[in-house]
Amino acid sequence: CVQNCPIQGKIAYHGKVLFEGGFHGMTKTERTIYALVGPIRYNTLPFSTAVDLAVDLLFVKNIAMDDIRVTRDIYMPIAKRLGKTTTAVSRQIVRLCNLCWDTMSTSGEVEQYLGKSVRDLRAPSEMIFYLAFLVYFDKPFYQVVQDVPTLLF
Repeated sequence: CVQNCPIQGKIAYHGKVLFEGGFHGMTKTERTIYALVGPIRYNTLPFSTAVDLAVDLLFVKNIAMDDIRVTRDIYMPIAKRLGKTTTAVSRQIVRLCNLCWDTMSTSGEVEQYLGKSVRDLRAPSEMIFYLAFLVYFDKPFYQVVQDVPTLLF
């Protein structure tokens, strides 16, 4: 699980310290993204909001993953909330999705974060769902799906 370590200011995933630094005021989603990609110059707010909105749609409103339309149900509400165009928000989110994938791939940690070895990302929006499961369950997507397959439907 992604968690704050008792050691001041460290983020751990399954007992491995991933990143050290100050995390005061960051949400669990923001800490997870930060732990994955490290300090970056990109604005992570649209992406972390997308993951949080996916958590709400999937696990609070119980909408099946296949019924969620990413542009309509995630990008548009975020754009409205942030006062940006849907295109701008979409670009920012896709950029961070791809960065997360690239980071996992190059570091060899795809299986650790997703729960099984995956060769590539079919669509950047998949990363939103992968991280939503990780944030909500503290377990990688494929481990959760293996344990509770009804979550996909």
